[in-house]
Amino acid sequence: MKVNELKIDQQIIINGFTYSYKGQNKVRMKGFWAQKIVFKGVDVVGEKLFDLSVGTRELKESGKSYELK
Repeated sequence: MKVNELKIDQQIIINGFTYSYKGQNKVRMKGFWAQKIVFKGVDVVGEKLFDLSVGTRELKESGKSYELK
């Protein structure tokens, strides 16, 4: 499964922490807007933002969950 194939609010593991997929959103960066892939923290406070190129990366399946390495 690829990152682009995730459903909204589906949970995955990134660096040992659980995040919920929020889709591709325009986010405010310093001085400009950029379109990013957004994951909101479940176990941790905050968000992870990735460039759109990460959308084609394969997810590693571990049991019932997926992991992004």
